[in-house]
Amino acid sequence: EAPDQVAEGAEITVKIHVTHRGNSFAHYTNWVKVLVNGNEAALWQYSANNLPENAKFTREIKLIINKSTEIVAESSCNLHGGDKPSKKTITLK
Repeated sequence: EAPDQVAEGAEITVKIHVTHRGNSFAHYTNWVKVLVNGNEAALWQYSANNLPENAKFTREIKLIINKSTEIVAESSCNLHGGDKPSKKTITLK
């Protein structure tokens, strides 16, 4: 979740909503990653002893936007891998 357009130099909050049907020591989201213009901007890692708080959870990052920006968010299940990454492009007003 992010705006479509912002003024140059604006600070934005990007929300990453993750939904996973399993959230137990045997079946869980094992990582969530955000790339900004191809560079890793955030990585959250989980394990059987460090689970996400719920099967549905949200993570946030703040960014300063100075040019057209592509954000890619993806996650992976420890048993099944992940779906296609979610992409969002933010343009300048």
